[in-house]
Amino acid sequence: MGMRCRVKHVGTVEDIEDRDDLTLVNSEEDILAIAESIGIRKKNMFVNEFGSCYVSVIDGDYGEVFCSQRNIPHLSDPLYKVDCRWVE
Repeated sequence: MGMRCRVKHVGTVEDIEDRDDLTLVNSEEDILAIAESIGIRKKNMFVNEFGSCYVSVIDGDYGEVFCSQRNIPHLSDPLYKVDCRWVE
């Protein structure tokens, strides 16, 4: 029981560059806040691993969360989708 998070490689930053619903977040404080909000247990490890995230916001909550390792991502950088769900 509890929150289960999965990080999956889904392509490159270029794959989402045309998505108007995503916002780039690349400050350490904001990435830490995202990690806390979506249920990441090891928040500091998450911040050390990812330098930037692309997030969609739906009704004040984070919808989709994609992350890249660089603070200033390049189109060819690997992209990871972070999916956290409550499981019983």
